[in-house]
Amino acid sequence: IYKQWYQRRVRGQVTGYAEYLKLGTTVTLSGDLEIAKNMTSDSNSDTEEVAETETKHSSKRRSAVSDLGKKKAFKAYPLTVEVVVPCDEGVHAKVLFTYLTKLKVVTVSISLMITTASPWRDKFSVGTDYMSSRELLCALWPGDHGDECPNPETSTILNKYSLPTKTKIPNSLGRPFLWAQRLAGITSWGSHDTTLDLATSRNTVARFLDAIKQRCLARLSLKYQLRILASNKTVKEGAIPQPTLLTEVVSWKEVQVESLGEEYPARVTQQISDKDTLYEVISKRGKTSCKGLVVLSLDYPTTPPFTVLQITSPSGTATALNDENVRAIEEELNVHVEELYGENVEYLLTKVVSRMCMCLDVYVEGKGLEPQIKFFINKFRGPENVLPYVYNVEKQYFQHR
Repeated sequence: IYKQWYQRRVRGQVTGYAEYLKLGTTVTLSGDLEIAKNMTSDSNSDTEEVAETETKHSSKRRSAVSDLGKKKAFKAYPLTVEVVVPCDEGVHAKVLFTYLTKLKVVTVSISLMITTASPWRDKFSVGTDYMSSRELLCALWPGDHGDECPNPETSTILNKYSLPTKTKIPNSLGRPFLWAQRLAGITSWGSHDTTLDLATSRNTVARFLDAIKQRCLARLSLKYQLRILASNKTVKEGAIPQPTLLTEVVSWKEVQVESLGEEYPARVTQQISDKDTLYEVISKRGKTSCKGLVVLSLDYPTTPPFTVLQITSPSGTATALNDENVRAIEEELNVHVEELYGENVEYLLTKVVSRMCMCLDVYVEGKGLEPQIKFFINKFRGPENVLPYVYNVEKQYFQHR
């Protein structure tokens, strides 16, 4: 039996499911079949060659051993599987599966193809780098970032080739996501071979096809929104039911966690993951401005944006720690965000920004910082004088929860 079990497994399962749903998915097997046929299971020649290199040319020994060790340890099988998943009109995701024969894992890389006839092409400038593999594949399954090799024998294998145990698989080969192992039917690793399970492979295909499609569309929409927000505008697809907004977005930029000032509580910044992307948005109405830190996770919009606010007005600076109204606005953006899911969920970010602007309108008008234009059924509630931030679309007034 040739060592092409994983190509056959992935190709057969995906093709069968695509035909069943008539999704138009295509699966291609590429590479040198003759070389694959003649491959032996495992040879000691690789480790012997590394050991021999280690004993020669002491001045360059370390570099030579490292390069040769990586070449051998990360050796790829001659055949690869390419799955092309249609995501939208003129948009296809090309997913490449590669098998590393020594580590006994499947790696994945992805690229996004957008034809000239696609409506998405007009939303991006020519030559745009649409997406990285990290954006499209990380956290496709909860918690699966492909950072670690799932084979428990990895350290032993790397040591065999004189490589440090923390040596990473080269980016050119993709990442060894756990879901890719399941898609190939790999359920466990032994000292000589891997354990395969056809049922595991079959049960993973449906979720894989849907997850790839949804992630690609979500990331395309996000890129589009970020581009529009950078020009201090919002996209029409993310409009929410609301009266005319007088608050405007005046600044939107990406920031790093190291550059955040003390205006953001440590309890918030300490919870930010290195996988998150941070943006700072500033909106303004008259002499009042609202600065917000927006945190986006890799699996957005499955995980909604998280927003922390600071409002500066002639009355001073207010945060959720010293102003119940700021806390109420943050609750609208973070706790009640599920109300923004539904139609055009991929434009959730714009919906959150639009709601933030709407709430700032209520804030400045309710506190008398600007003339009141909006209608409140009851202006204040409780001893903290919390304003009504919920817009009743049918009756066209603002009310408390």
